[in-house]
Amino acid sequence: MNFVTEKDASVPLGENGSVRVLVVDDEEENRSLMEEMLDIDGYLVKTASHGEEAMGWLKEMPFQVVVTDIMMPDMNGIQLLNCIKEISPQSLVILVTGYATLEKAIAAVKGGASGFLVKPFSGRELRASVQEAIKRKRIEEELVRFRSLATLVEVGQKLSSTLNRDDVAQEVVMAAARELRAQQVSLAALDEGVLRVKAGIGLAPDDLDTPRERGVEGLVALRQETLIVTGAGELPPWAREVARIDEPLACVPLKTQGKVLGVLKVSRGVGGESISPLEIEVLSALASQASIALDNARLFDEIKEKSNQLAEEKLILEKRLAEIAGLNRLFRWQQEKTQDVDRVREKIQALLMDALRALSTAMESRIPRAAGHSHGVAQIAYPFAEIVGLSPEAMMVAAYLHDVGKIRIPTDILLAATPGSPESGLLQQHPLLSVVVMGDLELPDDIVLAIRHHHENYDGSGYPDRLSGENIPLGARLLAVANSYEKLTAGRGQPPLSPQDALEIIVQQTGRWFDPLVVEAFKGVVDSYTKY
Repeated sequence: MNFVTEKDASVPLGENGSVRVLVVDDEEENRSLMEEMLDIDGYLVKTASHGEEAMGWLKEMPFQVVVTDIMMPDMNGIQLLNCIKEISPQSLVILVTGYATLEKAIAAVKGGASGFLVKPFSGRELRASVQEAIKRKRIEEELVRFRSLATLVEVGQKLSSTLNRDDVAQEVVMAAARELRAQQVSLAALDEGVLRVKAGIGLAPDDLDTPRERGVEGLVALRQETLIVTGAGELPPWAREVARIDEPLACVPLKTQGKVLGVLKVSRGVGGESISPLEIEVLSALASQASIALDNARLFDEIKEKSNQLAEEKLILEKRLAEIAGLNRLFRWQQEKTQDVDRVREKIQALLMDALRALSTAMESRIPRAAGHSHGVAQIAYPFAEIVGLSPEAMMVAAYLHDVGKIRIPTDILLAATPGSPESGLLQQHPLLSVVVMGDLELPDDIVLAIRHHHENYDGSGYPDRLSGENIPLGARLLAVANSYEKLTAGRGQPPLSPQDALEIIVQQTGRWFDPLVVEAFKGVVDSYTKY
């Protein structure tokens, strides 16, 4: 017998119920005793009488811990340790010996063992050794997870400031290769309906910009389903025609709002090390960031294209204005000139407002309860602005753009954010993100400041800069009232209120959230504002 028997009143640990332990010893009595001792702590225990039987168990199912005697016939514990490192590198191995020396312990640790037990030992010592090995492993995994998540935060910051799709693809590929130690990484994106490789590491030059509809990427994009190949076991039926069982890889669809934008593929090559659950977790987080960044780049391209179209039409219209002005100078048709100029101005304004409405609609389509919010705020702000001495056109533009920064915020964060929730902190960045998104449009300062500060409170408790009183731009104070009134009467997240009830709530918050002078002016138009 190799155990010191003792009574132990330890309480089973519930979290051990999902931990598998394989006990390997050629002596039946030792196996039984170790199994009994580990059962006390709730581990799932299997036993093997020799190395070959142990290898069979390891090929059949994953084991977090293997406790093996060193001195066994045919295959000793050291040989078994080397085999485990090949077929189950995630398993922790604790070696048991009856002849302990410092040299042997050092050799065992260098060989990859996670623990070392000397016979005779007690059940408490056995369980403590297993628990300590698991604890060290969990600490190591948490450190790896922390480092990976810290890296992902850094990558996310880079991606959030990148609006070029090719740059996004290259940054994501480099991050995936670095974090998963992969031989090959590729990112294929939809390009005019065709899935093409846009960036890669470890690929042949001819692989870039090639269609991938018929490969693993095409199938993953079609099914919108992640494929994980561990390098052992069976493939899912739908992937058997395009993937190899001996090539550890992960292929993740990049999608947003149910629409596939591309596919990220990571491979370690034939016979490479399996991809761990922690690495899959990191890859999924990276894929989520990549999806948002690609979607932002797509939206930016669309906005830029629309802006270019508006600029071209403006040039044409300005040319027409010049022609009309020349004719007026020649023929003194002042009345006709004035009419043409008015029509041109109206057309330019209509084109701009159409673009702003399309942009706000695209953003609000991600959140069902927000549909039509910006348009509603614009309807209120237009007549209200003139009463307090502001430009109605400028306030209408600010109203349509005040929430456009939410394009940069993941949809799941927008849907989950409630006052005081962890997601609300990120949501409060949307006024600043709105200013960043529209930076290239070179909007007038009164519009930019109204957008940036529309969530400031009169008493200084708002965000993003905690301004108070008249330090808050007048346009932002107006937009704050219009924004709240629209939400109350439209019933966004709560039953809609009547105009009178909504106004009463706003009056109650005067001096705290809202400027008293602005609220007083608003009372004069709340029952009779005109829709534009």
